[in-house]
Amino acid sequence: MNVVDVAHGIDPFDIIAASFVVKASCLEFPEGTVHIIDVASSAAPRNQYLLIRCRNQYFVMLDNGIPSLVFGDESWEAVVLSYNMPSGFGNFVAYDLYCPVVARLLNGEDMSQLGSPCAKFESASRLSHTLGMNDQGEISNIEAHVTYIDHYGNAYLDIAYEEFDRIRKNRPFELRFSAGGIMQLAETSIKKRSTISKISSSYAFDDSMGHKLLLTVSSVGCMQIAVNGGNASKLFGLHVQQLVTISFGSITGAQGALFEL
Repeated sequence: MNVVDVAHGIDPFDIIAASFVVKASCLEFPEGTVHIIDVASSAAPRNQYLLIRCRNQYFVMLDNGIPSLVFGDESWEAVVLSYNMPSGFGNFVAYDLYCPVVARLLNGEDMSQLGSPCAKFESASRLSHTLGMNDQGEISNIEAHVTYIDHYGNAYLDIAYEEFDRIRKNRPFELRFSAGGIMQLAETSIKKRSTISKISSSYAFDDSMGHKLLLTVSSVGCMQIAVNGGNASKLFGLHVQQLVTISFGSITGAQGALFEL
């Protein structure tokens, strides 16, 4: 049996980031894989602990919004697990409940033996980009959000490159967001508003532009804000749920990133 630690740095209770990681990586594991999703798993009377089967993989987790965010567009089946808190306290659910369930699965028990059928998941607010229209009926802007910050400080947006490119139709664009972080403390001659107007093929698209803000495409296909050789989240104060505006048409700012550190 192989044990893989997919992510151990998700902020406590951050179900949006957890959902992104599970959807972007865990669903692509081999059939028969069993996943433990231990984010915001504290026991509470209204919570249901679930064993979910999707794409012939198994996921053990709390019904705290993550299941609806991850599996809402997938075909799935699930059972509600019984949790009696054997230690008398419900503070270590992953040990008291999740691990025994995984052991029973690996020993050949069917999921129907482990709980009662679950018909639906608890709903959760989903980050979703919106589209703006101009007077000609064309899409003029995208209001996107940061949905995940990785270990390097790269910010993943809630729009895929495929959709962005289809909407763009080879038009010039300008991406903007309100900068904070270190940039907010910089000299007043450096603008507090960050703007990007080109897509880079990689983080190191031009070594001469070290520490420049850039827009690229992540390995999972979504748009990503990064800094070549730096941490975009810390430098510019990017955070999950932050609004990012992408406007199409004439560009009012300079080409490329406006900040140079």
